This record gives sequence, C-alpha cells and structure tokens, in this order.
Amino acid sequence: MKKAVVSGIGHDRPGIVAGFTQVLFRHGCNIEDSSMTILGPEFAMILIISMADTVSEEAVAADLEVLEKELGLSVAFKPLQLPAAPAAATNNLTPYMISVSGHDRTGITYEVANLLASFQINITDLNAQSITGEADSSVYIMMVEAGIPQGFDFGPLETAFKDLETTLGIEIRYHEIEPVAL
Repeated sequence: MKKAVVSGIGHDRPGIVAGFTQVLFRHGCNIEDSSMTILGPEFAMILIISMADTVSEEAVAADLEVLEKELGLSVAFKPLQLPAAPAAATNNLTPYMISVSGHDRTGITYEVANLLASFQINITDLNAQSITGEADSSVYIMMVEAGIPQGFDFGPLETAFKDLETTLGIEIRYHEIEPVAL
C-alpha cells in the first residue's frame, strides 16, 4: 500500500470537495486523514491518502492537475515516505488543548509556538482567528492541540506562560483532552 499527501487551496465555492473526492475515488484511493477549512475567502485542505501498489501515482497526479485547472486551485500531490517503524515517542504523549486570547497583534502565534517548541511540545493542530470588534479593535483567539510528554513538569511552562501573558497582553489556558474511544 502506497500513501501520498494531497493539498488544495483556492477561492471557496461549492464543489471543491466533490471534485477532489471524485478523482480519488476513480483511482481507488482511500482518504485516511483530512483537514479542510475556510480561511477568509479561501478554502484549504490537506489529505493523507492510501492507494494500492498497482495505482499509478503519476495518473492520480495528472488527474489532480486537470482538476486544478478546472477549479482554479493550487493543488499539490506528494508521495509519502513511510517510516520503517512507527514512532514510539508519540505513544507517550498526552493530548492537551491550549487556548490563547487577547488583543490582536503581530507575533502572538510565533511567540506561543516558539515557547512550546522550547519545551519540546509538539503542536498537532492549530486554529486561530482575529475578530474585529467595536472601534476597529481586534480580538485574537487561538486554539492549539498539543502532545505533551507523560510526566511533564508543568511548573516551568506555567511560569513561561505567565511571562508571555504579561509581555503580549494575552491570556493562556490549558487542559488535558479526554480521549474518545471509537
């Protein structure tokens, strides 16, 4: 079984998801993981797909190029190199939700991401939005899902969060995410 990453970005309109999934279905591809969203007027998606070894990656990519022209999108197809063995380190991570809010200003996303990286905390999902309020003041809201190692000492992180809150005029909160059994 082969895997690939497929992404698409373009002006939002009905039919984008249908177009992508039709091409993938025709080639017998299975969507294993996906993220799709609308950012301003733009639609953005990224998919991890799997396909039988007999499926031509070149044929899938060629059909996606046709779709790119038809829908006026930027499309990318990239074969995924699978690791020899699954990463054992991810088994020792606990999922957390970190929320950030405050007056919008340049650098909040960078400062929070940089702080998390300095503690070896892996960001697994990030959503952010600036909401314009009264008198053209904007509020920034960011939700970060992160993998935090089991046994992690939160003391230094909490101190760093408080310093960042003071420096940037933001509020940072976090809590463990309850796993959902499927």
